[in-house]
Amino acid sequence: MKRSTMILAALSLLILGGIAHAQVPQILAPPQGRPFTAWGALGGAIGLTGGGGSAFALEEGFGWHFTGRFDGPAIGIGIQEAFGSGVTQLRVGPRFFWDIQPSSTLALLLSPYAQLGLAYATAGGNGWAAFDLQFAFDGKLVLGQRGWVFFRPMGFDIAIRSEGTWAAYLIMFGGGAIF
Repeated sequence: MKRSTMILAALSLLILGGIAHAQVPQILAPPQGRPFTAWGALGGAIGLTGGGGSAFALEEGFGWHFTGRFDGPAIGIGIQEAFGSGVTQLRVGPRFFWDIQPSSTLALLLSPYAQLGLAYATAGGNGWAAFDLQFAFDGKLVLGQRGWVFFRPMGFDIAIRSEGTWAAYLIMFGGGAIF
């Protein structure tokens, strides 16, 4: 009896393992077709220079891949808001990013980007505008070929104006849709 129970348990594990293995690649299958994407994220901006402190950050964006599928070079628009240390900030600009797929069997993408644009900040009733540069790196995981999640472990935001330069380190979590 014990031997037959062990054999039955072993067969069950093999069958369940095969089912789980068969379903995971469908969920994490490499992206196909659909070149458009929209995303949102939240995280933090840690002030590095210019007397800026830390801030809660939000991001929204929209992009299009030149390849006709969700990988390779792409262009888009990025919008960020940050709130903290008595300062409210808005940044907007065109973005160039490149979704690199290191494995042809898994929908994991490594995505560096650069964004050029404008920044506007207000503090204590005063406002200022600046030229804004952003450089960052995202790790993306496509889910079901219709959505994706990402983590930005490294990003730099630099606002340049005649009175001085402000720089921040960005760390963000987010997700988006593929269409």
